[in-house]
Amino acid sequence: MRTRFALGLASVIAAWATQAAAETVVLPYQGSNQWVAQTDMAPLKKVLRAARQGTTEFRVTLPSGKSRALSLKRLEVIEKVITREATTHGPLLIETPGTTPPNTLTIQW
Repeated sequence: MRTRFALGLASVIAAWATQAAAETVVLPYQGSNQWVAQTDMAPLKKVLRAARQGTTEFRVTLPSGKSRALSLKRLEVIEKVITREATTHGPLLIETPGTTPPNTLTIQW
């Protein structure tokens, strides 16, 4: 009985440690552009690398207010790009509570 509890506790701790080590990037955009700003592609490259390595679940924070509709269009573009790069199947994009500055998307995995 104690062995099962210890193994169960160890797996919970391992899952918590994995979750705590999540990566977060902020994708910058310029104006009403639907594509990530060409001046800083490093965050997008990190997301695509994660997709190639098998990550399928991404948590996304969107800006609030007037730019929300544009942010959803940007998110559709990102979803298509991630789907192309994914090694297994398309991504699961989950909106998280909160807000990010205008002309950005925050993605965590």
